[in-house]
Amino acid sequence: MIGHAESSRKLTGRKQEEECKSGESLTSPFAERSGRTLSAQSGMYLQRTIGNRAVGQLLQANKPVIQRDLVKYDEILPPETHRRWMPLKTEIDGDNEAFGHEAKVEGAGGKWQTKVEWDAADHDDGVKMVADPLGPDHPLGSTPGAKGKWADKRKKMERNSGKMDYVAGHLLNENLGGPGNDVRNLAAIPQVANKKHSDEVEEKIKDIVNNQHGWVRYEVKTKQAQDASSRNLWYTSAFECDWYQLDPKTKGKVPGTHGHVDIDIPPPSYFKSGNDSLQNAPDKSGKGVDRWDRDHAAAWSKVARKEVVLTNTDDLSSAAAVMKPIQAVLDKMGISDTILDVPQDQLSKSLVSIMKSASVSDNEKKANEVIKTESAILKDLNTKNQLADYVIAKDLDWALENAPKERHLRLLGIFAEAQKLFELIHQAPAAANLLSDVNESLKKEHQQRQAVEETARHLLKLVIIAREERDRALQSSIGFANNERSAFGLEPLPTDQPYGKSMEQLQSTEMFNHTDFDYYENMPMTPYRQEVMEEEMRSETEYKDFKTRGKLTVHKHLRENQKKYKSSRFMKEYGPRVEKFSKMSASNYDKKIIQLLSEYQDHQNALVQLRILKFAMGDTVVQPIIDMVEAKRDSDWGKFGTACGIISDNYADNGKKYKEIYRHMHDVIKG
Repeated sequence: MIGHAESSRKLTGRKQEEECKSGESLTSPFAERSGRTLSAQSGMYLQRTIGNRAVGQLLQANKPVIQRDLVKYDEILPPETHRRWMPLKTEIDGDNEAFGHEAKVEGAGGKWQTKVEWDAADHDDGVKMVADPLGPDHPLGSTPGAKGKWADKRKKMERNSGKMDYVAGHLLNENLGGPGNDVRNLAAIPQVANKKHSDEVEEKIKDIVNNQHGWVRYEVKTKQAQDASSRNLWYTSAFECDWYQLDPKTKGKVPGTHGHVDIDIPPPSYFKSGNDSLQNAPDKSGKGVDRWDRDHAAAWSKVARKEVVLTNTDDLSSAAAVMKPIQAVLDKMGISDTILDVPQDQLSKSLVSIMKSASVSDNEKKANEVIKTESAILKDLNTKNQLADYVIAKDLDWALENAPKERHLRLLGIFAEAQKLFELIHQAPAAANLLSDVNESLKKEHQQRQAVEETARHLLKLVIIAREERDRALQSSIGFANNERSAFGLEPLPTDQPYGKSMEQLQSTEMFNHTDFDYYENMPMTPYRQEVMEEEMRSETEYKDFKTRGKLTVHKHLRENQKKYKSSRFMKEYGPRVEKFSKMSASNYDKKIIQLLSEYQDHQNALVQLRILKFAMGDTVVQPIIDMVEAKRDSDWGKFGTACGIISDNYADNGKKYKEIYRHMHDVIKG
């Protein structure tokens, strides 16, 4: 991470000596640009600390400043106030292209600029990406957003694959500038395929570009196919990846650096049958698959102390939190980048050690990624039912436990190395604030991480609560349904089946414990259940306007319920039981009710038979009679009198025939 930046300040040795003797200030190259000065005392201190050669280099004349366009640490503004560094992120233009910031390439005689081009997406999946060249000047990538075509496609693949986790896989990796908010750079692929792409290809390219600061040509193509089990389901069936390092003079291929990997991806239906791995191992060829150039025969760029390679927001947060306060101290001292180029210089070594300590470990990266991914999934669930269905990732507990531990170890390492730097430059007044500045910056990073972890823990608690609520409601509904099924002589539903299977059977019988499930958000409802609930609500308000029996036939009641009849498998099953009533006149229907009441002297059995009719006729026909029977059973003579009055009032104006029917009904129930 250490590079060159030479001074443009022109001071002769004699002038230096004169100013030192007179006690006047020397202006360092950086101090000149920033308005700060380096005192004669500090200049002599630096000479004692790092030697005359270094100070000579710092103040030598006639050396042009090396121009660089890589992002500097002091350009990294607080993400919470600057929309997560949007100006630094990749933006694909109208020509399907994106560009880097430019950087000088050793041995090339000039600068190169990252250039990436994409083909248009097909079936909401990325098709092709060519990065030529791709170097450490690349912009900042991003993770896939929670909403967009890529998110919809990922969910569609998961629905068709059973339990396989799908991700919006980058064609150009996030750490290499790949955007996560553009469907041209994303393809919905299984998690296992994405891991192969990462292990076999992306980690190698990231090491060349981000760690070695090298330059490559890198291409990723995808293939599309239709899943045989679903004619309209298109999926990404392959990732074809090709890369090689570039010659600094010709921009051609450096021998021995070419790599090629093909990853075949099965259709979603393949995973639905229980498979959890790819059908075929990746097809690999080329020496670049197993090694890459390290002797600088290939193109590479120097990255200076103040410059940063834009990998990802995690690394950027950590690096900026550590380096910005350290640089502030060095800048106050007027220390130029040139000092860091002195061979074996202790200050250079110390800063390198701090940067290494600030780097996020593989374990912490993995833990952070798991937490971030699972948090995104949980936040995407917008109902209790979806939340209850969430399968807790097996490595989420590990991540929540290890992320804080790994971060704590990293912070201890940073403080230890910063302490060494403090001891090295303790004579500079501004250095006294170094540790407190670093500490404050790292606290902010720690707080941001803690917020994410707390969110994950909170959502996991909601998962458990939602699942318990749903299971209670399910068992209650199964009990309710089994009571009704028993009345019709049907086998009870089993109570030990998975939730999905039990819910499917409950929906097919159209029986729910409404009281429990009404408290449960978005419980699946068929048209029949919806109408039943609406009818029950109407009956509560329209009960007083109970229609007179002589003016409404049973057939008309059945016709009103025709929609329910057609939409319900349950009602079709019991259709023959109620069909014989459909053509009866109201008076004959009432006689049938009286007959039922006479046959079933046990009030509970009578209620069961009445409820069978209620399924066919609706509340307004049978409910007053049910009220009479229940009141008689419970010896609630007040309720009994009210129900009798309602029926009597509605039968009173319908002639002698209905009056006789009512008296007969009243006598049967009361007797």
